[in-house]
Amino acid sequence: MAGVTESEFIRAAIDERSEATLAAGLDSRLTGLVGAVRTKGGRATNAHQRYRDLLKRRTARTPKSRP
Repeated sequence: MAGVTESEFIRAAIDERSEATLAAGLDSRLTGLVGAVRTKGGRATNAHQRYRDLLKRRTARTPKSRP
């Protein structure tokens, strides 16, 4: 590429690669990973219940301020 500095060339390559990477949706970028790990599950199934219980315990320990 005559007339183009090394810095300009690298910037253009980074820009091109970034655009190509970001243009693809997240689902297509994660295709190879989704389902690749096999587990028995269960941890995420009731995570919201555990979080709710944790908040209840913290709320019970925190003294309520009076207006």
